Amino acid sequence: MPASAQDKRLSLVAILSTCAAFAIGLGLTLPLLSLTLERRGFPGTVNGLNLATAGLAAICVTPFVPGLLYRFGTARYLTACLIAASVSLI
Repeated sequence: MPASAQDKRLSLVAILSTCAAFAIGLGLTLPLLSLTLERRGFPGTVNGLNLATAGLAAICVTPFVPGLLYRFGTARYLTACLIAASVSLI
């Protein structure tokens, strides 16, 4: 059954909201993590590798996202992603 125009708009709003929440969270935590690592005496390469893993993870996961969205639905998939991101910060 094809999705209605309203369903498509709601999915787009959900995706954009989740991306914004993730970007804000990442933008707030990575600088603090970088400063904490520097204060504890870690070399700059550790900070660089820490930042690189986020980009590498995005590159590795991106090809699987359409299938996961189709299988689990947008809302459940995005909720799981936000929970996983939150847990990873604890």
